[in-house]
Amino acid sequence: MVGLDSNATRPTELLEQADWLREHLAQDYLHKFVIFHHPVFSSRASWSPQLPGPGRPMASIFVEYGVDIVFNGHAHNYERIEQDGITYLVVGGGRGPLYPLAEDRVPGSQVGYDEFHFYLRVFTSPKGIEVEVVKVARVVGGEVIPEEGLLDHFYLPAD
Repeated sequence: MVGLDSNATRPTELLEQADWLREHLAQDYLHKFVIFHHPVFSSRASWSPQLPGPGRPMASIFVEYGVDIVFNGHAHNYERIEQDGITYLVVGGGRGPLYPLAEDRVPGSQVGYDEFHFYLRVFTSPKGIEVEVVKVARVVGGEVIPEEGLLDHFYLPAD
């Protein structure tokens, strides 16, 4: 698992970060995860799907080096997006006000929820990666109602 600074915007910072990312992802790991704050893709209603996320320049590196999952926050909701063989998870539902998802989702959006607080459980093995998105509470009209169950559950088999 590698972390990036999605607040880095100067060209020199981005180049240094891209070189560092390539160096770490080039190593032979069973699974590869990347985490940073701002989503590469999001269907958040107040964020235009045409607007590139700060991590978008790194997306080609994720593809080149076979990243399995990119974890992002910032948009306070849950969304699983599949782009170019990479699973992008927007996982901003741990705390704070939830943000609505747009009716017109970004290409590759598989599932999305904007009314639940949740957490993730990620299990890895030589056979693959299993992810469970676990509900904690639903927010209805500003009222928080405890809930149990899964919002999403998926499995990525090892190559």
